[in-house]
Amino acid sequence: MVRMFKWMAPAVATLGLMFAVTTAKAADEKPAATGGTVTGTVVDKDGKAVEGVKIRIMKPMQRGGAGGAGGAAPKVADAPAEKPAAGAGGRQRPAPVAEGTSDKEGKFSIANVPAGDYAVMAVQQGAGMARSKVTVKDGETVSVDLKLAERPAGAGAGGAGGRRGRGGAGAGAPPAK
Repeated sequence: MVRMFKWMAPAVATLGLMFAVTTAKAADEKPAATGGTVTGTVVDKDGKAVEGVKIRIMKPMQRGGAGGAGGAAPKVADAPAEKPAAGAGGRQRPAPVAEGTSDKEGKFSIANVPAGDYAVMAVQQGAGMARSKVTVKDGETVSVDLKLAERPAGAGAGGAGGRRGRGGAGAGAPPAK
């Protein structure tokens, strides 16, 4: 038994030393980049900074056979689950990948955005909306400037009465007398 202990003690000590060195080396290594950062400025139609604008970073909308300009966006296996948009009549709107808000100078910075192609959208009630496409790369910062523009009447998510493109009573027309 003593002979076995004399033989095993150096082996156990060597294994312990190797484990300690490996653990210390792993702690010194920096973790891999986990996405990039999207920064930018939001201004109104006159070029003035706008505070409190909601910024959303979204995967490009999936376009089916009907509606919309442009081609079909590629499907992404790791995209967030999609939620139905309120009053959208069964259409799906993807959840934002990341969100933020502009400060009093109109600036925003959203970190840890997974690498990929996105639409950056800024929306503020009464001021309008802006949209821009960006490509985010791991460990990098991409900058985008957004200029709010009023939405044309009837455009956007529903308009009056929550029905797109439908006239008649209940869609903003005064009642018939």
